[in-house]
Amino acid sequence: MVILQNDIIIKILKNIKNFSKGKKYILISIIFCLVCFVSAFVFKSVQYKTYINNLKTALEKNDISSLNYSINNPPTILFMKNGLNNNNDLNNLYKNHLDDLLNKYKNNLLSEENYLANLVKLKTAVNMPKDLLNSYFNKSTKYNESNKKYVEANNLLNKKDYKQAYKLFSEVLPMSDNYSDAVSKIQQCSKYIKTSVFEEVDKLISKNLFDDAETTLEKNSVYFALNDDNDKKLNEIQKKKEDYFKNLDSKPTTSLSATNIPNLSDINIKSINNFNIASKSKYLIYASLDEQKVYVLAGYSKSWNILKSFPCASGIPSQPTPKGVFKIGMRGDWFFADQYNEGAKYWLAFSGANYLFHSEPYDRTAENILDKTMGKPASHGCIRLETKNAYWLYSNIPDNTEVIIN
Repeated sequence: MVILQNDIIIKILKNIKNFSKGKKYILISIIFCLVCFVSAFVFKSVQYKTYINNLKTALEKNDISSLNYSINNPPTILFMKNGLNNNNDLNNLYKNHLDDLLNKYKNNLLSEENYLANLVKLKTAVNMPKDLLNSYFNKSTKYNESNKKYVEANNLLNKKDYKQAYKLFSEVLPMSDNYSDAVSKIQQCSKYIKTSVFEEVDKLISKNLFDDAETTLEKNSVYFALNDDNDKKLNEIQKKKEDYFKNLDSKPTTSLSATNIPNLSDINIKSINNFNIASKSKYLIYASLDEQKVYVLAGYSKSWNILKSFPCASGIPSQPTPKGVFKIGMRGDWFFADQYNEGAKYWLAFSGANYLFHSEPYDRTAENILDKTMGKPASHGCIRLETKNAYWLYSNIPDNTEVIIN
């Protein structure tokens, strides 16, 4: 009986010893697992932080292609399936970067143009919140002005003020959400403007006002950038102008005589076709001292049309330009008057060579203009013209062309 009890006790002691030994192994296993878990967590955190820093670096370098590649191809990180733990991490990354750009812009460390350029590039960033990005666009003065111009341009378009609408639509910034629509409406405005201008040009052609037609077309050509009809219309003007002058060559001309001319005070540029005024060439020059303007007319008696008009400067009150009827006589490309210490280019004489049409006054070198005054009396009696206009008269007006100064 005693032996049996001893055996039982020995077995119990062995079991207790084995249990203690097993418990030790379990504890070691648990500790090992905890160490592995913590190590993995730390490794994952370090790797994730490195990943985020790489994204941040790509943003700072404005390297959006690398940024997008990294977001779409994240490294394999334990417990992280999609590269980023959640969208908030990416949104915070974007917001911090945008705040940094804004601070640099506000502190004049980044120009407004570069600020906007950075925002434009960020439009292509993966999962960039549109509302967030737009809120930073709206902090730009130029961007807000662009949006206001777009709204105003639409109002002008509705009012059929196509030229002003075209101008404002053209000032909408490319980064604006309205840019594509603005480009479309520029084309629309261009079409309306072209139609209106071509109608005006056709009216001028019908009146044989070919230079005015060309000027009107050239002045509005900026609106036709998206049309290909401008050159065709210009060629049409030039062809009709050539035909008109060929026809003029066959018209008889008569000398201007005292019997043809009424009181000079009755003649002005609007009434000139009320009188039997002819010229020995297809041109007639009318200089208005009141307007300080020289008109070149083309045609024949009672059918004169304004071909060109130039601002001028006639004689000062103490040395007035004579009024009357004259003819173009001699001409030359340069003279210098020692008594006035000035010269002029491209001169045409009238009234027996005592008075001239000529350019602005130049110094002795013929390089520097001494007085650019136009639109009011400024000369010693001659009629001054801008150099380019004096050259046109010099090159195109024949001798014996009639001149009326009034």
